[in-house]
Amino acid sequence: MRKFNKEGPVEAERHYCIPPLSRVNLAEILELIADRRYFVLHAPRQTGKTSILLALQDRLNAEGVYRCLYVNFEGGQAAKEDTARAMRTLLGEIGTRSRRVLRDSFVAQSKSVLTAEFGPDGCSAECLTRWAELDSRPLVLLILATTLREERVRRVIEPLLAGTVPFGDPAQEDLDYASDLGLIRCSGAVEIANPIYREVIPRQLTYSRERYIPERTEWYVDAAGQLDLAKLLEALQGYFRENVEHWVEHFEYKEAGPQLLLQAYLHRIVNGGGRVEREYGLGRGRTDLLVLWPKGGRWDPAQVTKHVIECKVVRPGQGRESVIRSGMEQTSWYMDRCGAESGHLAIFDRRPGQSWEERVFRKDPGPDESPVTVWGL
Repeated sequence: MRKFNKEGPVEAERHYCIPPLSRVNLAEILELIADRRYFVLHAPRQTGKTSILLALQDRLNAEGVYRCLYVNFEGGQAAKEDTARAMRTLLGEIGTRSRRVLRDSFVAQSKSVLTAEFGPDGCSAECLTRWAELDSRPLVLLILATTLREERVRRVIEPLLAGTVPFGDPAQEDLDYASDLGLIRCSGAVEIANPIYREVIPRQLTYSRERYIPERTEWYVDAAGQLDLAKLLEALQGYFRENVEHWVEHFEYKEAGPQLLLQAYLHRIVNGGGRVEREYGLGRGRTDLLVLWPKGGRWDPAQVTKHVIECKVVRPGQGRESVIRSGMEQTSWYMDRCGAESGHLAIFDRRPGQSWEERVFRKDPGPDESPVTVWGL
């Protein structure tokens, strides 16, 4: 009897599912494979990427024109900078999978000899080359890597998330790599490629940590069914004070860590009934967030309450008051552009030597000031 499956790839004979290959432009993918080009499949967690790649593997192998193998290289991330260990892990994965799927033991039997002869930097290329030469059919490798945690990807993406200018000049190879993956656009200023990735990238980076945030949506919804954003941000201050140092210490994206913690906290609560939209300002020291909450208890794009949250960072050599002044102007402008009902400015003070008593504060707008509440974090 078939069942629904929410963990891991689906198996058509065991699980209810939409045929995986019906969810992609199969003709385009087959054309890319025929032209011996590569393609990248991007999507959030648990949306069917592995199921699609496994179905593609089975189809190509059944047709007999190609030899196709799906391999998961995420295990190599644990090796960090240990190239030899990473190569053993990756070639081991290829060897195990090729023996099971293709009934081919070449990689499993040859990897140790080739690693000893060509070293960790050359063994993978030599192994794949020799393996491909054993059969007249082209070899197709489908590889589900954690690219966001690659160092060369982080060097490009982190400044976009933090709204900062990169330290030093980004290597052109890094920009080309992130662009080839479809993560960024470089036609003008460097920017995240599209609105979907502006949502997916921070969610992917913070997903596991977000699940440990002990908050519930109903705690921040008033009797009229509206989101009490001020109450939410006040609670965030306490959570931020207790957790940000531990979060950033164990986080690859340290420069953007505080902003990502705020976004994870917001999403944990707002996702129970509303939505958070993101914009990033490279080099402008800001991240703009738009919180959308439905009026009347049901989602209607024409009937939503809008709240603007702008994130600004005070860095060494800057004065906090000047950052607040510019941030309030930017937040007011963003409120006017969006038609928002409330505006909030989150100030992250990254200057060394600042106590939490100095960093955590709330400043409500005066009668002659922009209608923006400032939150110190």
